Amino acid sequence: MTRRLLAGILLFMGCTTGISAAGTLIVSNYPEEIIEPGILVSTPLAEPITRLMYYHVNRATIDYTIQTTLQNISPTPVTIQVRKAIGGPSKDGIYAGHRSAKAFWTSILENQSNKVTIGGYQRVAILSHPFRSNMISTAILEFETDTPAALRLYSGIVDPAMSETSFLNQPSTPYTFGRFSPMSKPMDIKYNFELPVREIPIGGDPFLFDPATGILLRGNYGLDYDVRIQVTNPTASTREFNLFFAPAGGIARGVFLVNGQLVE
Repeated sequence: MTRRLLAGILLFMGCTTGISAAGTLIVSNYPEEIIEPGILVSTPLAEPITRLMYYHVNRATIDYTIQTTLQNISPTPVTIQVRKAIGGPSKDGIYAGHRSAKAFWTSILENQSNKVTIGGYQRVAILSHPFRSNMISTAILEFETDTPAALRLYSGIVDPAMSETSFLNQPSTPYTFGRFSPMSKPMDIKYNFELPVREIPIGGDPFLFDPATGILLRGNYGLDYDVRIQVTNPTASTREFNLFFAPAGGIARGVFLVNGQLVE
């Protein structure tokens, strides 16, 4: 049996269909609570596959937008495959994370992605996500291209009253992000019925670490867990085993792909 898991804002599982083990994971959650407009992420695409996950709470008294764009910094047009999965805006952070996880795995199962061509020195808006006052917005975006060096990724908070200059604002509390690699963790599990329970910890130590910022990604949010379970029945009788999701850190929701089937 094969399972693939993605630990994000919640704990997510999936299968290997449509997912690559290589790539860079970018997490925007620092700080989690946002008051001012400004740039959350500004970085070149260092590898052919980049996954961006953000999770933020709008603590301002007005509604903003989280805008994600790609800029072609070369004179030659480039083509990129884009996968988008959003959750929120919602006052329920667990629900918002659940929605983005479900949308992400559904897009993989149904092979949903958009091909975007960006002309030389052009910038294209990939996602404009509502970011309402005292609500949470979260998303998982994945970019795949043969020419990552030609592209730069921006994600930031836009104030509708100053949409043209929002990215120029310098927040009083600087926004930063974590860059982690690899974005997939393989786990080979063997089970032979000797013990009634075999635990498979997800989101625990060792945590991903970004040496450039010192960010330790406690919970490994956004990381892909490729869990392959080999079950051996040493007896002549038919045996049955069950898979249970038991959150250890309090209330949680889970979205899983088990042998290519979506399970909530």
